[in-house]
Amino acid sequence: MCSAATITREREREVDFCSPHLNVTLAVLKRAGTKQDRTITGLRLGVRRETTAEAHVRQHTTLVPMQVSDSNEELYALRGADGLDAAVDDSPIAKWFSHSVPGLQFAGVPHGTDAAYAIMVRKGNNKLRAEIDFLGGRG
Repeated sequence: MCSAATITREREREVDFCSPHLNVTLAVLKRAGTKQDRTITGLRLGVRRETTAEAHVRQHTTLVPMQVSDSNEELYALRGADGLDAAVDDSPIAKWFSHSVPGLQFAGVPHGTDAAYAIMVRKGNNKLRAEIDFLGGRG
């Protein structure tokens, strides 16, 4: 199994990253019919657990009612009349769900959320990291 992760200082303490392969930002999705901007103050907000989106919201917002979900499916199922007003997620994921889930709209990108995805490997596994970078054309 292989998955991308956003490169963060905290994660770099635990794992090594291969060369980045995709630049991303965070994005705000809102329920259709709400103001289409990146403002989340006062909204019922959802994020995925232990993501850069959760860290960003906790760091840059105060007193936001927040639902923390374990998966994309759970997070985006929480929309609707009695559900969430907005979600913050990585921009590629948010854009896909904004086109795939009726009633959601892409509402903007929070400033200062530029990041990159890369494959994580066990700390010190330089051989595997070099092989992945080579296969990705970055070695």
